[in-house]
Formats: sequence, C-alpha cells, structure tokens
Amino acid sequence: MKAAIGTYTQRTKSEGIYVIDIDPEKQVSRIVTSIPCINPSFLYFNRTASVLYAVQEVISADAALLAFSVSAEGTTFRQATNQPVHGSAPCHISLSPDGKLLIVSNYMSGNFVCYSINERGLPDRLQSNYRFDAKSIHPTRQKQSHIHSAFFTPDSRNVFIQDLGGDLIYQAEASKLYNDNTPLQTFRQEAGAGPRHICFLKHVPIVYVLNELQGTIDVCTLDQRSFIQAPVQKISLNPENADAGADLGAHIQLSSDDRFLYATNRGERNAISVYAVTPDYSLELIQNIPAGGKGPRFFASSPDDQWLFVTNQYTDSLNIFKRDFANGMLTPSAMQIEIPSPVCLSFL
Repeated sequence: MKAAIGTYTQRTKSEGIYVIDIDPEKQVSRIVTSIPCINPSFLYFNRTASVLYAVQEVISADAALLAFSVSAEGTTFRQATNQPVHGSAPCHISLSPDGKLLIVSNYMSGNFVCYSINERGLPDRLQSNYRFDAKSIHPTRQKQSHIHSAFFTPDSRNVFIQDLGGDLIYQAEASKLYNDNTPLQTFRQEAGAGPRHICFLKHVPIVYVLNELQGTIDVCTLDQRSFIQAPVQKISLNPENADAGADLGAHIQLSSDDRFLYATNRGERNAISVYAVTPDYSLELIQNIPAGGKGPRFFASSPDDQWLFVTNQYTDSLNIFKRDFANGMLTPSAMQIEIPSPVCLSFL
C-alpha cells in the first residue's frame, strides 16, 4: 500500500511530502518519491479525482493550499494549483463527501476558508472566509481564536468547525458555507477544554470531541438538525492518572465498524488510548499503549483496517500497530519507518 506523509520542514531535515510503499505483513517499506514544499503539515487525498491536497503551515505569505495530480500508480505527482489560504498557519483540510467543497482551517489567524472544487478535483474559487475573535482561560494557548479543524457530518448536511482558542464549536449547514456571513450555530465547550478534532458515528447521531488542552473526550448527541446537544459523557485520555497539562489530545478516529475509538495523546504520555463503544454509545477505556515515540500528532488506519500508522513528530518515526478486529486492541509491530518530523499521513 502507498501513503503520503506530511512533515514539518523548517528547522528539520525534511524535504516536504514523502510517498512510501509499505507492506506491514512482510515488514518492508521504501520511499517512492519526495515532493519539495514547506511545512506540508496536513494532507488529504481525493480518491475520486486522484488529487492530493496539502497545506503549507507557515506564518507568512507562503501559507498556501497545494493540489497535486497523482498518477494511477501513485508514483508521479504534478502540482496543479497553489491557492492562498487568506490566513496563517493552515493546519487542516476537509473535503465534503460530494467532493464539491473544501475547507482549510487556519490556526494562527483564527479563520477558515471554503474553496469550490472543479470537475478535475482542483480548488478553483474562494467561496467564503470566516474569521473569529474568541478567547478562553488557558494563559498561553487561548488568547485568541485558533481554528484547528472542520469536519462534515456523515449525512453531508452540516459542518463542525473547532475553535481551540475559544473553546467553541461552530456549526453550519454545509450548503450555506458557499457564502460569507452565514449565521453559525455555536456550541460552547467547558472552559479550558480546547476542542481539536472530532469524529462521528456513521448511523447514529453521536459525535466524539477530542479536547486537546484538557486531555478528554466528550460524547455528545445531535439534535434533529444534526447540531450538538449537551455532552452525555466526558472521559479522560488517561483516567487512572489524570494530571492537568500532562495529557494533550491530538487525533481521534473510529474503527470502520464503529465499535472502537482511538485517540492519540501527545502530552507527557505519548500514548494511544483505545476505547470500546458501548451499546449506549458511551466510551469504555480498554487500553493505553505507548505510541512508540514522542509527539504522536496523527494516525491513520490502513484501508483494510488491520493496521494503525502513527506519526511520531519528535522522534522522526512512523510506528505501525496491528489491530485486533475482535477486541479492538493494538499490538506494536516490529516495524518502524524513519521519516523526519512526520505530522500527517494519507493513504493513496
């Protein structure tokens, strides 16, 4: 299987995006190619159009949304567009399920922008730009709005935008984000929580919110409009030894069958938390396992859901775990791939 890995290039040895070919069963891998660019910290592969999107996460005029046309073999990448993000430190990309709207979240400037996608899968027109001015109680991380991610609901109806700096989740009908100044439904998280990433159950109106600064996950129900209602559960990434500041949530994802949830903790723990989704859709922690390195910023399941690939940013490694289909638990493989400052991974 082939995967593209986004990295930080500034003050590191990284060249940009690395494309690797991996066989976890045989424990072999090779770098197919590298794509020079600056701080390509988040990637998203549009499989339908064979286009790889990447952001250049910098606080300068180089902050951009890049799009690469990918060959059928996944070995040749041709840069097709370079679009401005109208902000600084872009850190997340989200594509609507119908492939027509792409959202870039700008962390430092506290805004998100929406681009329409043309028939070739390329961003071609800026549709809207939403800016925010919020703050909360954390003395250094919440002095202003920090838009960290945007996710579409499984029914494609709504978009949820996470403002880590303001402890807010903005919600809107996806079809209305083609225009500026659409009123947003705002949900306020607990002060100091720092919502970062979320994930949805496919067929049940439940959303799981990973709070970076608090090191917790909120289980929230959705109303008939598919907007958030009050949390029904809050659970720590490390319930037995919760310690303010020691836990920093990074990424969250459900297994393909919605039976298990995984979250990385890049604080002092450097761990992966594994939860069983109970019959009432609350979470039960069943495993806390070391991530195999420091700074597990992101992870992705292989297309067959048998393996979990974790990007450990501070130890320059991609670590691979075998996933048990029956109980959801992870087992470290003997495979570790050296990649300088890996941040994100997208299977091709």
